[in-house]
Amino acid sequence: MKKILIINNDTVHIQEFIDLLSPHYSLELMHYSDFLHSMAEDYDAIILSGGANHSVLGQGRWLYQEQFRLVAQSEVPIIGVCLGFQILAYALDIEITVLDEKVHGLTEVQIRDRAFFEGASFLQVYEAHRFAVHIGKEQEVSAAVDILAESSTGVEAFRHKERPFYGFQFHPEVFHDKLESGTFFVNFLKKLLVS
Repeated sequence: MKKILIINNDTVHIQEFIDLLSPHYSLELMHYSDFLHSMAEDYDAIILSGGANHSVLGQGRWLYQEQFRLVAQSEVPIIGVCLGFQILAYALDIEITVLDEKVHGLTEVQIRDRAFFEGASFLQVYEAHRFAVHIGKEQEVSAAVDILAESSTGVEAFRHKERPFYGFQFHPEVFHDKLESGTFFVNFLKKLLVS
């Protein structure tokens, strides 16, 4: 069974991740303060969770150094969710902005890469964030990532152009039994970890 590490960035949704993924994978949980980037090779994939305590634009710049090193040095698949998405973006030098209002609740995201999202043109997802990732049209060609989905507040999903790194601003683990985003996430991981 494939082994996934979930780095817990103080998310309140850790049980939802366990419920969603434990039927399919061997999961290990680790608090971000205990994680060292050198541990990455012990896992088939690493998920950087969400969290509401520290942003990458604030104190998180110092707290998440090992995750930044992970992104800089690892070839193990990395999946960032919410804050984890922002950690990936920050480590890849992608612009993060503060929103005027917190986004919280169900949102519809527009799919850019329909093949990646199993043919969908939009997806209803759960979101809870006050920061957003932006990649302007003029930066898309030179950006390290391809935009997979977006909403009115910014980029909602991206993939690295050369490495197995994926970011999701939304929370696929929340309401995973009611929203298609949970099914999508499980199918995405199965394809990613097929080898």
